[in-house]
Amino acid sequence: MYIEELKDARIPYKDSPEFVWLLMEFSSTSSKSSSLFEQCKPTLLDIYLRAILNAREKPAKGLTLSKAFHPLFRHMLHEDSQNIVLPSAVKMLKRNPEIVLESVGILLNSVNLDLSKYAVEIISVALPRAGHADEGRRVGALAIIRCVSQKSNNPDALEAMFNAVKSVIGDLFLIILLFWDF
Repeated sequence: MYIEELKDARIPYKDSPEFVWLLMEFSSTSSKSSSLFEQCKPTLLDIYLRAILNAREKPAKGLTLSKAFHPLFRHMLHEDSQNIVLPSAVKMLKRNPEIVLESVGILLNSVNLDLSKYAVEIISVALPRAGHADEGRRVGALAIIRCVSQKSNNPDALEAMFNAVKSVIGDLFLIILLFWDF
């Protein structure tokens, strides 16, 4: 019932992240509601995409709202992340990183998934932000890189991440050598 109210925006979820968290936490932990949670998961994912990942501006309560979706992240499957969430997250990291950088970090930190499948794609988008002039963006990008590397179990993915980081560091080293006065 309340899920439909959230979906139709009759309950302003952007202004009430505590209510969103309470609703998801109750429906995900209650034994009677677990099937209800699975039925409502597509709706909740849609709300997350609209409110956080596809936002046109950084919400005033953005991080609190991102954290409110933590129960959803805990129950996310590879299909959900591969087909729905991560394509939007990567697209928005490319388009408007200042809006979603911290929220994507919260998402990746909260999921209980092996991120090896997505490591190269996420790292390739987050790594250029690690050298940004704004410290907030640098910290957010490095948090994403750290999270992906910690949640990747495949040695091939770890090697690919290492090579991506090495290529950026190598480029920086080359720039330093070019502009360094000996």
